[in-house]
Amino acid sequence: MKRILLFIAALIFYGSAWAQIQAPNSVTMTISGNLADIPGDVELVYSDYHTWFIPIPMDGGRFSVSIECNPIEVVRINFRKKDGVMPLKDGYTYYGVALIFPEEGCEAVIEGAYKEKGDESDYTVSGAPMSERYCLLNLTKETLEKEAEKEFLAGSQDKESFEAIKKRLMDETTALYKDCLSDNADNLLGVECINYLVSAAGSLDEKRTLIAQVPERFWQNHMISFIRTELRSAEMEKDLTAVRPATVNQPDAQGVAVSLLETCSANKYTLLDFWASWCAPCIAEFPALTEAYALYSEKGFEIYAVSLDSDKTKWEAAMARYNTPWINVGDMQGWLNTACVEYGVTMIPDNFLLDSEGNVLARGLRGDELAKKLEELFSR
Repeated sequence: MKRILLFIAALIFYGSAWAQIQAPNSVTMTISGNLADIPGDVELVYSDYHTWFIPIPMDGGRFSVSIECNPIEVVRINFRKKDGVMPLKDGYTYYGVALIFPEEGCEAVIEGAYKEKGDESDYTVSGAPMSERYCLLNLTKETLEKEAEKEFLAGSQDKESFEAIKKRLMDETTALYKDCLSDNADNLLGVECINYLVSAAGSLDEKRTLIAQVPERFWQNHMISFIRTELRSAEMEKDLTAVRPATVNQPDAQGVAVSLLETCSANKYTLLDFWASWCAPCIAEFPALTEAYALYSEKGFEIYAVSLDSDKTKWEAAMARYNTPWINVGDMQGWLNTACVEYGVTMIPDNFLLDSEGNVLARGLRGDELAKKLEELFSR
């Protein structure tokens, strides 16, 4: 994917061997286990996309934690150094222990022994059906990979044999995930399978077919949202002017929903602008936006600014500091903002100039490009 995302979260928990972690719109489940051979400088942590690296108290390798889980996100259990450093196994992944799929009332039991560079295949999960099935899926995938590696090392090790073994491994792994998906099409495990299959798909059409199978209640799953955004972005890059007007209704700072299409219909031209309080390049565009707004707002020009903030206080502070008199909206979902998906926004700043019907006239007008375009349009 094109987007490089940086999410920094420091969520510290102190307490006994029994903890209660809260999350909105959640399901309750217990995660417990007995993990052997854990070094003294290593701790167990819990995270999902919205909540990162919460320590899970252990007593001699034993632990039991009751978690209020986000029902559309996988819970990841990892090891971490107690000094807060997350050591990387292979340059980009953490030492994984287990993926737990939220299931109301279930107790997922994790067992195994710590390994310096271990992953989910070194541990077993029982007690929670989806998590058990994923554990089996991952173990089978690991076996296929080891068999493929063994076959390659025992053979000629030339490029042709490597490519043949690689293709067969991909085909076998894909079939494995498709089989799991067929049994789990309506749950989060199926979503995880689709996520993998999309990454292995060779064409945009294949990816669209897979994403179309995701139940609507999982559209805000962070990986599915990102994939839908990427597909939308590819569609817009192919033919920007053919993109259909999108229905976007987002709340302003007072919580009042503002319709993008209604804003467009009330003006000749509307700039749909994506920004965030933490985005310095976005802030750098404000002088150009302010100048354009002062020149053309009374002639039928409006700015509909969508914030990708997740902290309302910081969003409001930025609006006050930089004096943004135009329409400001945001659902405080960060990169999961639904308007990002609709317009394929994978990085900011980004903007779209729309006509009175919501059709896209131009994209990415930066600095004096916006003023030049507006001068051209209003001089007609």
